[in-house]
Amino acid sequence: MIGIGNTTEGERMTPSLTTVGPEGFFDGLAAFLLDRAENPDVPAGILEFPWKLIVRDSAPSA
Repeated sequence: MIGIGNTTEGERMTPSLTTVGPEGFFDGLAAFLLDRAENPDVPAGILEFPWKLIVRDSAPSA
């Protein structure tokens, strides 16, 4: 069984849920929001987060 989104809930489940999701999304989003709060006149940009497979206990690798 696998999930999508790489949520903390899936990581904390027993067994932990294998998932696909954006790598570094929450850290990147927090940094972006802090930067926008400190520099509101800087034009907005595009944030890109590569997705990856995160293998956990629900679907162990062969």
